[in-house]
Amino acid sequence: MKCCNQLVAGLHVLALAEGFRFAEELGLKPALAHEVIGSGAAGSFIWNHWGALLTEGDLSPGFRIRLHRKDLELVAAECRSRGLTLPGLNLLLELYGKAVEKGLGELGDQALGKVL
Repeated sequence: MKCCNQLVAGLHVLALAEGFRFAEELGLKPALAHEVIGSGAAGSFIWNHWGALLTEGDLSPGFRIRLHRKDLELVAAECRSRGLTLPGLNLLLELYGKAVEKGLGELGDQALGKVL
């Protein structure tokens, strides 16, 4: 169950990172994007909690990128043992790997957007 949770949480983190990146590109204020999206169907614990941290520029860890990457590697190992391919997992592994390579491993998951 923990692996299932970490996979789904990672996909939510990716949605958070891309949502904020897209809003930034459109010239939208992060706090407004956070509020509006958080009040609709796309809202989630990760969007609401870690998105609030992002609007404040707070990248401190609630959960560290390097630890989430480790957990995603466990998911990948289980998938390999079963011959299962999950495209979202593969993308997460690539992005979390890049984040660790950039020295972001000790930051919170909300810092994943720094690799976009």
